[in-house]
Amino acid sequence: MPASTFTKIIKFYIHIIFSIFIPKFEVMRALKFIGLFILLLAIVVAALAFISPKKIEVRRKAIINSSPSMVREQMFHTGNWKYWNPFYEQDTTLQISYADNNTTGNQDLKWKSNKEIPAGNVTADAPGDVAMNYHVKFPMPGPETLFSGNGQGFMSVEDVGGGKVKATWNYSQEVPFPANALILLWNADNSLGEYFENGLQLLKMYIESGAAAVTSPPVVHNNYKVSETVFPAQLYAVARKKVAHKDLVRFFSNSYDQLLANHEAVITGARIGIFYKWDMVNKTTDVAAGFPVSEGGKKKSDYVQTEESPAYMTVHKGGYGSSAGAHEVLGRYLDSVEKTQSMVIEEYITGPFNEQDSTKWITNVYYLAP
Repeated sequence: MPASTFTKIIKFYIHIIFSIFIPKFEVMRALKFIGLFILLLAIVVAALAFISPKKIEVRRKAIINSSPSMVREQMFHTGNWKYWNPFYEQDTTLQISYADNNTTGNQDLKWKSNKEIPAGNVTADAPGDVAMNYHVKFPMPGPETLFSGNGQGFMSVEDVGGGKVKATWNYSQEVPFPANALILLWNADNSLGEYFENGLQLLKMYIESGAAAVTSPPVVHNNYKVSETVFPAQLYAVARKKVAHKDLVRFFSNSYDQLLANHEAVITGARIGIFYKWDMVNKTTDVAAGFPVSEGGKKKSDYVQTEESPAYMTVHKGGYGSSAGAHEVLGRYLDSVEKTQSMVIEEYITGPFNEQDSTKWITNVYYLAP
């Protein structure tokens, strides 16, 4: 049967059906109803768009127990976002690439997914001391972006004192008319805010766990691993004195006992020793024994406030008589990178105060080198 003949037959039967079951005036009535419905819907959408915000904005904050530089290192460098990216939990197929512009200081991050997260890219401006702006582009529409388009935001770090940092994550996006009517139906603050809260909590856990402390791969010298890190600002209750080398053990023991009896601030960490000067000629050292403490204690003890500083550290395992090897390695390493130490701090994780076997003693050795 020719195609033209078949088409004529179909049109004939459609005409018969409409003529028998739907009178002509009913057809016109139905068309009029559909037209009025579309018009009413357009009016409603326009009205909603008129009263709806033209912009979505999400902002979340978290308090992190760390130094500002440590939090900046994670938030202001897109290459570190992978350690606390909240979208990985939703989609493990995310493929992310990074690039730095050495001329402008900008950073580029691109991602694509095999699942529901829309592909896109982020361009982060050169970071400042307390904030970094970034720009987001979604080439294709997705469920979390309303429509394809551009967004922008910032991340900021604020030192609130007491070894705490307030981290802020902000995002905003303009939504064109009349698509902005959907803002009233889609709670962006709840939907996107959940990701931001999760991300900041992951960041908090990552930093406070110590996993983010090392900023460069460790270098091994004579079985000591030298790592670059950031030593946080900290208040210490101390007893400071020039001591003969042979009397150091007794000085530390007596000083810790006196500090435990006299200070009234809350101890927040392990025992430490601060070495200001090591005199090999006269065999004496200017040294302070102490504890990290919270602020607010009465001045029954001397207090030392260290400033946040780049540092190099290694771990010594064993008795104090063999710890010279750790200092020798750190000293040589600083010479190799043309750095000069401003202060030496030993942190006694395990020692005679809690372990009789000296082979199990653990000491973190820090060379602060601004």
